[in-house]
Amino acid sequence: MRAGLFPGQGSQTPDMPVDTAGQQPAMFAHSVESFKKHGVECDYFLGHSLGSYAALVAAGSMSEADGERVVAERGLAMAAAASDHPGAMLALLGCSPEGAEQLATKFGLTVANDNAPGQIVITGAMEGIEAIEAAEPVDPTAGEDARRLRLKRLPVSGAFHSPLIESAAARLSAVLADVEFADASRVIANGTAQPYVDPRRELAEELLGPVRFRESLLNLWALGVTEFVEFEPGGVLTGLVKRTLPEARAVKVADLVASS
Repeated sequence: MRAGLFPGQGSQTPDMPVDTAGQQPAMFAHSVESFKKHGVECDYFLGHSLGSYAALVAAGSMSEADGERVVAERGLAMAAAASDHPGAMLALLGCSPEGAEQLATKFGLTVANDNAPGQIVITGAMEGIEAIEAAEPVDPTAGEDARRLRLKRLPVSGAFHSPLIESAAARLSAVLADVEFADASRVIANGTAQPYVDPRRELAEELLGPVRFRESLLNLWALGVTEFVEFEPGGVLTGLVKRTLPEARAVKVADLVASS
C-alpha cells in the first residue's frame, strides 16, 4: 500500500512569500496542484502540520475551496498570535523523545514536533529558547555517553504548536465550524497519529500540541503501507521516512513519475 505525504512550512520554494499569512496558502495551493497534476493513487494520506489540509483535500474529505478558505484564515490567525506572543521553534538534533520532554520542561518550553529518530523540535517563548541555546544542553537520558546536542532555529515566525497561539486555535475553530467534511478515515491526524475522527475539532487542537509525525509513519507501516510518496514542494518528509522506516520505499512524486 501507498501513502501520500504533504509537507508543511519549511518546505517552501524561494518564490513563495516569507510571511506566515502568505506562505501557508501558497504551500497549500502548490501541494494540491502537485497531487492533481501527477495523478498518483494513494491508500492513505498524511500531512505535516499545514500539509494536513492538502492531505484532506487529496483524500476527498474536504473541498479544495474550503481548504483554501480555512488555510487563509489559519495563516492570518497564526501570524497574529505570533505577533501578540513572540516565540520560536528549535530543533534538538540527536535527542531522544524522552530527553526532549525533560529539556522542554526545564526551560519552560513544549515539544512541537516528533519528526523522526533524533529529530525533535521544541517551541515556546523567546526567553526559554534563548536560555536553552545558551546552556548548550545534552540529552539527559543519554547517560555517560551524552554529547552536546546540535540546535537549529527553524525559519518560522512564532512558537507554533504551543499554548502561546491559543488565540489562533480559537479563530481556526470558528472557520472550521462551517466546513463540510466527508469520511476522513484515510487521513492520519497529527495530534493522535491515528485516522481523523472529528477533523473540525482535531485540526484546531493540533495548533496547540505536537506533530506526532514519527508515530504516524510507524502506524501507517503497521497498517501495511510500504511506499511513501511526497508531493511538492520539497523533499523533507522523504528524508524523515528514511530515518524512521529504513525498509520502506520513500520517494518524491516527481522521481516516482519519472521512473514509471
